[in-house]
Amino acid sequence: MIRLLWAKLCKWGWDYGCEIEKTPLRVCDRETIDLSDPLRFSIQKASGGTVVEVRSYDSKKSENVFFLYVIPDGVDVAESIGKIVTFEMLKKV
Repeated sequence: MIRLLWAKLCKWGWDYGCEIEKTPLRVCDRETIDLSDPLRFSIQKASGGTVVEVRSYDSKKSENVFFLYVIPDGVDVAESIGKIVTFEMLKKV
């Protein structure tokens, strides 16, 4: 299940650039995009590893939700962040 989701996410990321080239450029007067329920990440280097903070808004409970993940030194950060994104997206479904 996770591999299927990861493969679809990678394919979307790969094809995303192709779609941009086909459409004309548009100028946006805002720097942010308002999504209905976005995930926001904050990644900070700490002694002994990397701290990843994930923030989201739970519309059912009407509250902000914060989760902290610690990635120890010596572990692949990119792979770990990919797993965190997958886990957080599966929690929203």
